[in-house]
Amino acid sequence: MSKSKNKHHKNKLSPQKRARKRASRRAECHRHFIPSGCMLLNAANIYSLYGKVPEITRLFASELIQKLLYENGYEPKEYRKSLWQTMSFFILSLVFAALAGRASIAHMYFEYQNVCAMAGVRPASQRTVERSMEQAESISAAMEVLTNKFINVYKKLVDDLDGITIGEAISQVVKKLGNIDKIRLNDGCEFRIAREVNEGDCKGTVAAGRKIHASMSLESNSFDLLSIGGATSNEREAFVANTESQQGGCTLDLLDAGYNCDKVKRSINDRGDKFIIKGKNSSNPLVVKITRYEARADSMGNYKIVPGGSDVDLTSPTKLKELLKIRKVVPYEVINGIIVGYCYDLLLSDGFRLILIYNPNNKGFKTSNSASCWVFLDTSLSDVFDLLAVASLYRLRWQIEIMFLSHKSLGAIGSGPDSNRHTGDIFVYATMIAHLLKLYMAYKSTNDHLIRTAHKEVFSESCSESSPTGESANVMKVSMQKAAAHLGCPVYIWLLCVLNRADMVTEKTIYQQTEAISEAVASAVCYSRVSADIMASGKSIFATMKVLDQCIGHADTG
Repeated sequence: MSKSKNKHHKNKLSPQKRARKRASRRAECHRHFIPSGCMLLNAANIYSLYGKVPEITRLFASELIQKLLYENGYEPKEYRKSLWQTMSFFILSLVFAALAGRASIAHMYFEYQNVCAMAGVRPASQRTVERSMEQAESISAAMEVLTNKFINVYKKLVDDLDGITIGEAISQVVKKLGNIDKIRLNDGCEFRIAREVNEGDCKGTVAAGRKIHASMSLESNSFDLLSIGGATSNEREAFVANTESQQGGCTLDLLDAGYNCDKVKRSINDRGDKFIIKGKNSSNPLVVKITRYEARADSMGNYKIVPGGSDVDLTSPTKLKELLKIRKVVPYEVINGIIVGYCYDLLLSDGFRLILIYNPNNKGFKTSNSASCWVFLDTSLSDVFDLLAVASLYRLRWQIEIMFLSHKSLGAIGSGPDSNRHTGDIFVYATMIAHLLKLYMAYKSTNDHLIRTAHKEVFSESCSESSPTGESANVMKVSMQKAAAHLGCPVYIWLLCVLNRADMVTEKTIYQQTEAISEAVASAVCYSRVSADIMASGKSIFATMKVLDQCIGHADTG
């Protein structure tokens, strides 16, 4: 027995090894953004990093909140125990409920009580809050205005940072090719609400819902324009209404097949903007010029487009279906036992282009319909953007799908199916505000981390050249979905710090803790390494950058 004890004693770690092990555990905690030590100190660390952003602080001010409610028809009750006296805390608690992913009046009231307790004010009773929610339509209208104010402030804060977003990096490349100032992604998203009679929000006879009509700015990685309508509201009409007053610069709009109609194309063209819209394989436009590209399968079965197309003789303008019939346009050929697909860049009689991308793996492919092996893309871009560039640019539209996924899975959209239409809209706007705050924290942290870990020359012209993957040295690589997943709690704490007048930390603590917390957040939201398979399939945003860089190279040599 004693021998065993001695053996065990020999295996005990030395004080130095134990110290190194503790340090390793602390580093691992920071790497995964797990707070350690005193909670107040961690709150102070977050506060020291982000500080009081005046624009954000002012947006939660009581005077502004009450003004917006007045302007949108809210009828306040100004007695001592009314909600009106603490309305700014009520709006803040909606954002907190969204950060927690719980869109319910019950959870919102829980957050409201906590905020009031921290501020040292008496909260209104739950019954009083529920009565105030009878004016949900006015609150919803005020929240819409407030959300748009947050969008504008967020854009300004991100623009003021030293680094640039990956969306800005792509826009800079696109601007060199076609004098396009902005890339905008467009889509709609439905969410469920309680069944309501005579509200016009019901699809069929079973479910009721609402639909978000949104435009996303690729540069800021956030909403640009938005509106909310019934579940049966028309996406095309909403897009035209949301964008008709937009002026200044040339915008490239990316839209899915649901937006493909003459009205949308005409609206975009009349504004002087450009578009790429997914087409339908039943389309039959008048073709005046044909350029053909080969598409060959790689080792993983993905068809890659071979750069450099060749013109196909066309004696006179001809309908697409006629071209298919006379085999001027064919989907594929078998050459030496190998299937070679064909992609086409078709110039149409109206001056627009129709791009046919060969992809037999797409969901709509049917062997009975040879044209279904193509992905159809309508575009008004000039031929400076070759077929490869157009196809790669359209893939960027997936970013708005990721944004909606983040809102649904990691926010409060759709988590309150018992809500009425106005209450549902309120939580949608609260979720958007929460998401903007998460993204700001992600970009601010990543920007500060870049500054601290890189030389000042990173931001000079001499070192701003793109890498082989299409990245610039000063690009802030922030994953929107990871920001939404990781930053709910930090934003919660930060907001409490920002809106609290107490000075919680000394300058020495600020200096010591800023770098650690910045590094932790930046590592939490950074893009994961892109696999070789994803890069080869062209589905990565970095693959798009690479294609666009190649396009610039071809344009320069040409």
